[in-house]
Amino acid sequence: MTQDKPVTSLQSITSLWSRQSIGTKFGIAISFIVLVVIAGLTFVTVSREKRTFQDELTGNAEQILNVLAYTLREPLYLSDINELQDIADIVQANDDIVVVKIYSETGTLLIDTTSNIVSFSQAPDVLGVLITQLEIDNQYINDQPDVLVVGRPIMVGRQLIGGLVIEFSTLSLQQNLTEMYQQTFGIAVISIVLAILLSQLFVNRILLPLRELSTVTELFATGDYSHTVRVQSEDEIGQLGTTFNRMASAVQKRDNEQIDQLEKQLVEVQKARDVAERSDQVKSSFLASMSHELRTPLNSIINFSKFLARGMMGEVNEQQQTTLQEISTYSEHLLSLINDVLDMSKIE
Repeated sequence: MTQDKPVTSLQSITSLWSRQSIGTKFGIAISFIVLVVIAGLTFVTVSREKRTFQDELTGNAEQILNVLAYTLREPLYLSDINELQDIADIVQANDDIVVVKIYSETGTLLIDTTSNIVSFSQAPDVLGVLITQLEIDNQYINDQPDVLVVGRPIMVGRQLIGGLVIEFSTLSLQQNLTEMYQQTFGIAVISIVLAILLSQLFVNRILLPLRELSTVTELFATGDYSHTVRVQSEDEIGQLGTTFNRMASAVQKRDNEQIDQLEKQLVEVQKARDVAERSDQVKSSFLASMSHELRTPLNSIINFSKFLARGMMGEVNEQQQTTLQEISTYSEHLLSLINDVLDMSKIE
């Protein structure tokens, strides 16, 4: 059952997508492409902006760190806490600097601009120990979510006299990124709206001729070839409409030719029918004439020959009687043949 649910969901999405119009599909596709493009461009731009800001901030931090470390060498060597505090306060006045920390050579915190506590008896600070253990000219850099922490040991010659840590604020970067996200969101909304409008215009440019073509095709299927498609462009849609009009014209011409041919054939059939009817009338007249002209004389011959053979018209000898009987027999046979011919003709 668990495996069937994703398949069912996919089928539902596919069925829903298949029921949408071409305009809706095209608008969704364009919007998705615009979102992907804007998201990609935003990611690349934000990454580049963030990397550039971090490089600039790191470069400025290293420069300030080196200058301040050089400035702090003398008061730190002389353990002049007041001058160290004054210098730290001056540096702290920079809006991009969150805190300045100065350590002794043992890693003990001497100056912290976030508090006014100054003491030489504090236990070594973990970060201070880490900074003072760095080699000469090495720097500590730690990029945290809201601050960039940089530090380095302070040397006089090769003698370690303390350490320096400065925390730089990255809020300006966050503000820039927030503004960039807002601008990107606004651009994305405007781009999607424009993309949808342009896609609808483009789709209507395609769909209207296709809908007209579909309507004319339905009429075409019913046998109505009088309608044609309006061709308003020379692109693929226009070429399709032109080709359809040519096909409709060719089909209409062919049907007209077939209709003319059928009408001619009907005329010829009617003529042949008239000829056949006249022939039938002639045959009927012929049969009626034959029936009268042949049967009547034969019947007379048969009857008179019988009368003569019987001696009703006077005495006849034996030879004459035989001849008269033969005449009667052949006449009856001929009459039978004539009747058969006439009967067959009537059946036909």
